[in-house]
Amino acid sequence: MPKCSSRCHACGQPVRLTDTICPHCGVRLTIICPGCGRETFIQSNCRRCGKSLFVVCPSAACGRIQLISPDGACRTCGATIST
Repeated sequence: MPKCSSRCHACGQPVRLTDTICPHCGVRLTIICPGCGRETFIQSNCRRCGKSLFVVCPSAACGRIQLISPDGACRTCGATIST
């Protein structure tokens, strides 16, 4: 079995960078990069093109730093986030 090299962003348990689903909690471990359009492991930057996978909500009332959402909306307040 390959060595674990990262942790699940939801439960914190060790996972392999080749896992697409966390074997501990079942959460998806990949996201589509807005830079290159390819699937990448959820981490601070795309493993393929290097684009940051985190954005800041533009709403002054929210301002939350979060992973890019597939629907382009803030996960907390629903404001539209452009990438």
